[in-house]
Amino acid sequence: PFGPVDAWTLLEDVLVGGCVGETLAAARACDDAQRAPSAGLRAHFQTIAEDEAKHAALAYRTCSWLLDRERDRTLSHRFAARRDELVGALSPAAARRVGRAAATSTRPTPATRSSTVLLARP
Repeated sequence: PFGPVDAWTLLEDVLVGGCVGETLAAARACDDAQRAPSAGLRAHFQTIAEDEAKHAALAYRTCSWLLDRERDRTLSHRFAARRDELVGALSPAAARRVGRAAATSTRPTPATRSSTVLLARP
């Protein structure tokens, strides 16, 4: 029972679960890989980190596509405000993981995705 979804609902869901959530999941897997006691576990966690980073990149592309498609200033402003709210609620280390570019740009760009997916160390 899925009905029509408005642009804001889709954008917010992708921002929360994809842009922020997947980036943090990738960062956690990177940390786990560094602390893993064996080469096999390190490789396992690195694979997970790479997969989660791809999900985050897809989320940023989706947000960018939707904002370009809608060309609605109110939607763009709501997106920026919600993004700032989410990043502001993170711990400083987690906020750095999401990436300064993602926290300061109005719209996701290839540079934003790159800085986010690179998972800057705390």
